[in-house]
Order: sequence, then structure tokens, then C-alpha cells
Amino acid sequence: MRAWRLLLLLGLAGPCRCSDGAETDLHDAHRELELLAQRLKVPTELPTVVLVGHHNDGKSGLLEALLGIRLSHVGSSITTRRPLRIHAQHDARFETPVLYLTRESGEEQACTASELRAHVEAENERLAERGAYDSSEIRVRLVWRHAASLVLIDTPGLLSAPAALGETADAETVRQSEEVQALVLKQLAPPNRLIMCLEDTSDWQVPLTRAVVQRVDPKLSRTVLVATKLDAKLSQFSMPEDLHRLLDPRALLASHPDMLAGPIFTSVPPVQGQTDAAFLGAVQQQEE
Repeated sequence: MRAWRLLLLLGLAGPCRCSDGAETDLHDAHRELELLAQRLKVPTELPTVVLVGHHNDGKSGLLEALLGIRLSHVGSSITTRRPLRIHAQHDARFETPVLYLTRESGEEQACTASELRAHVEAENERLAERGAYDSSEIRVRLVWRHAASLVLIDTPGLLSAPAALGETADAETVRQSEEVQALVLKQLAPPNRLIMCLEDTSDWQVPLTRAVVQRVDPKLSRTVLVATKLDAKLSQFSMPEDLHRLLDPRALLASHPDMLAGPIFTSVPPVQGQTDAAFLGAVQQQEE
């Protein structure tokens, strides 16, 4: 089951990368797989993919690029402090995306993308004032003809422990680092969830995010490794062989033969000040 869930993630989650015909074929394949599972009486559930990475690794930007719609406040200095759970539903009747936000009362209310962004930003600011994080999820349902039927979860960014960076740790920094890590590990723990492990790195020998992921998935057998912000790294390499080691990390692959997939390299366009239509166009241009 894990292999076809990965296919759905990579083939369906990005509404910009497929022609209408190819996208229809992929959705048809999804429906056929569901019908087959029903005939075989195999229990099925929506693929759930958790995005994990350190602060400013680009998780929220990647989530939005995958979905093709801006759902959260990305591009500011505000730290994500609550998991954002997107339950995406494919429905060919909806030409434009429709969003529903689950309120604290449990009631689901329709909202615009800008209203959702304002809600997420307000929650992050409220928690930042207290220096706190919240493990409860902000739950959103997205219905759209271009949406895949899956669940995507954006987690708060991990904080690098000062000791790992050769710095002196103060008690508050250590507390917050441990709090975020515990929150993220809780999201990664269910064994049926796929993991997108984001590394903003130029050197695969520094496994900051992988080290955390391997606490719940030691062989990375349900993990897709993603290297973010490739465009920003190209100018850092003075020798072709250094770039080659990043793009073709044979030692990394040899040490993790059971890794589900990757590394996948991404470059997400900046979103500050862009409308939703401009953002979607920027993603399309980046993919060409």
C-alpha cells in the first residue's frame, strides 16, 4: 500500500505539473485502487503525509506549492507553532478551491484563503507571545477538482539544539527545542504515515532533520527525503564535483538502502505580496 500512496502524493498533489488528461488518468487510477481494495476487503484510509524540517527549511512553502494554493502565512519571520492539517478532497464539480476551517467548537465553517491565513497568523502570534507551542492541529478541508484525496500535515519547524551547533544552551532555548521535537515526533509516530523529511543543506553528511526522523523511522522506509531551496544553493558551489555530490549522493543512498524515495530537489518561488493567482503562476513557471 505504501508504494501506491507515494505515487498518489507525487502524481496528484501538484495540480500544476500534469496536463488535464494526465491528471484525470491519475485520479481514475486512484479510484480503481480504492475499488480493488474494497473487492479484496483490504482496509484503506487516506494517505497521510507529514512534512518535517527545521525552522525556515521551507515546509509551508512546499506544502502550498504541492497544493497550488496559499493556505498559510509564508515568508514572514513568524514561527509555525501549531500543526496545520489539510484534508484535501478531489471533487471534479469544484472548478475553484473551497476551504473549510474547523473552529475550536468543532464546527466546520467555510472560509476564504485570506481568512484562513489570518487565522493561522493570529494563532502563531498568540502562542509566540507566551513562548509556547500547541500540539492540537489547525484543521482545514480543501475541496477542488485539482486536489488529491489525501491528508497533508505541516509541522512546526524543529529548533537546532545549541549544543549541536557548538554554542552554549540556555534553559529556555533547550525547553523550546525539546517541546517542538516532542510535538513533531508525535505526528511522525503512526507507522502508516508517510514522512517528507526536508533538509535545507549543501552537505548530506549533516543529517539535522534525518536524525530526528530516524527516531521513529530508523531505516527511512516510509520517508521521502527532500532537499529544499536548490536555486539558492547553486551559487555556493565553486567546484562541479561538490555540486555533483549534492545532486547524486551515492554514499547517502548506500547508507539508507530502504529509504522510500529521494532525494527530491525543490525550488519554491517567493510568495510575499503575491495574489493566489500570481502564486499559482509562479509555481507553474518554476516547474517549466
